[in-house]
Amino acid sequence: MVEANDMLTHLMAATGADPALDQALYALFDEEGRGKEAYTASVEAAQSLVQRRLGGWNLHVGFDATGVFPYAVLSQGEERLECGGPTVPLAILRVAVGAHEKGSRGLAPSRGCRGQRP
Repeated sequence: MVEANDMLTHLMAATGADPALDQALYALFDEEGRGKEAYTASVEAAQSLVQRRLGGWNLHVGFDATGVFPYAVLSQGEERLECGGPTVPLAILRVAVGAHEKGSRGLAPSRGCRGQRP
C-alpha cells in the first residue's frame, strides 16, 4: 500500500493504470465508502474525484505543443499548479494530490510539478 506522504512520488513514477495507487487514493481522499473507481485508468473518474474533493479548484486539461503529452492545471484564485503525465488521468491525479498537499507543503514545484502563488 502506498503511504499518503509518498503519493506524489509514486504518481510521478507511474506510467499507467495502477490498482495499488487507486487503493491509496481512496484512503488519501477519504473515498473508501464509494465504489472502487479506477482513478489511474479513467479520465472521468479522475475528474470526478477533483470535483468532489477539490471543489474550490478549477481544472484544465490539455496537451503540450506537440499534441502528444497531456498536462493538467488546477487553479484557485491566483494560485496555480501544473503537472504533466504519461496519461491524462495521471496528470489530473498529480495536480489533485499536489493541491491536496498544499495546506502543509505548499505547491512544491520541485516535486515534478510547477506551482505559482501570488
